Amino acid sequence: MREWIEKAWGDLQESLWFVPGVLSLTALFLGILLPAIELNWGGSQFGMLGRLPQDPAAVRVCLATLVTAMVSVAGIVFSITIATLSIASSQFGSRLLRSFMSDRRTQFALGIFPATSLYCLLVHLSIREIDDEVFTGPLSLAVALLLVIVCLAMLIIHTHHLAISIQAPSVIRSVTRDLENAIDRLFPDEAAPEGTGSAGTSVELPREQYAHKVTSDKAGYVQAILTEELVARATQRKLIIDVLIRPGAFVTENETLAHVWIEEDDDKGIAAFVNRCVLVGTRRTPHQDMECAIDELVEVAVRALSPGINDPFTAIVCIDWLGSTLKQLARRRFPSRHFLDGEKTPRLTIPSNDFPSIIEAGCNQIRQHARGNIAVSIRLIEALGQVHREHLDDRSRSALREQAEMVLAGCKMETCHENDINDLQSRFDKLFGDAGSA
Repeated sequence: MREWIEKAWGDLQESLWFVPGVLSLTALFLGILLPAIELNWGGSQFGMLGRLPQDPAAVRVCLATLVTAMVSVAGIVFSITIATLSIASSQFGSRLLRSFMSDRRTQFALGIFPATSLYCLLVHLSIREIDDEVFTGPLSLAVALLLVIVCLAMLIIHTHHLAISIQAPSVIRSVTRDLENAIDRLFPDEAAPEGTGSAGTSVELPREQYAHKVTSDKAGYVQAILTEELVARATQRKLIIDVLIRPGAFVTENETLAHVWIEEDDDKGIAAFVNRCVLVGTRRTPHQDMECAIDELVEVAVRALSPGINDPFTAIVCIDWLGSTLKQLARRRFPSRHFLDGEKTPRLTIPSNDFPSIIEAGCNQIRQHARGNIAVSIRLIEALGQVHREHLDDRSRSALREQAEMVLAGCKMETCHENDINDLQSRFDKLFGDAGSA
């Protein structure tokens, strides 16, 4: 349940309706509550607001003007935001829209204008003059004016924020922040002195032919696996569940999701339960899939290196941040892919990433598209060399060195100037030793 709640909360944070919806509900309650408080307490309690209009007709005109103005400005804000998202989608890729949509300032700006309009409309409806009963709502009107001032400030702040957030360094930093959060969430523990790279010891499972196969009931990307629910059910019914896919993988309908070993003959409900615990959607998310955030960073670099854009400086910025996150990951311990019950009996096994596979995900496409670009290739070798200095196991060090060797070999295959190749070779020799010269 905890993992499901975390995923649902993450989806809400990435939506453009949640924060505006909360602000609108707040405005709804405020627009009903404040006039009611003023009616019960009497206008004399708010004498300090005497500078505001006291005539009901004037108050109505003022509130109607505010409603009209806020609705108009809300349309402008939405138009500016949609135009910015369109530019970001075409320049950096539509998958990066998730980063823009999860921005708190953007969500607040999209919500405060319709919320203020709703509040002013409700207060407008409460203003009345019936016989001797006159209600002008000085406190409610003062709050409306205060909200309008906040909206005007947010219009300026939002415009400035969009101008900053659309710039490549800001986009890259935002994607990197998602990657850093994924590392903290998925790899919270520091690595042992012998280094990282291991995903836990192996556990002997029963033979596959004696297992019940659980197939997927729908197609899509695996967004999350509810491990706590699977372990609890497996412990309760003395099952062993071997999940064959990991978060981020694409599954087709009727594809085998897991093998389940059942001591009893009754396997009723197990297939449906496993399918409920494997959350499948239309897109990848970084909640349990760290490679999703890596791919977004790689996509910015690859687009920058495309012939149509040809922006090596943006690619270099991506490599700098990629190297920084790989160094951060190198200091973390990779959790075991096996989940045990209280008696140390294996109950659940899930495929997991290891450090070499993450290195390949982060470097392969950048290396392939940077072939022949000496500046980008030098920076990639330098980033790999910085990670190589961390306390890593031999397999991870070999993966880093292999990537650096392929960068060097790829540039040698291109028609690069001899001095450029010598410069690249000297960087490689300095960081990895001359034994890898190719």
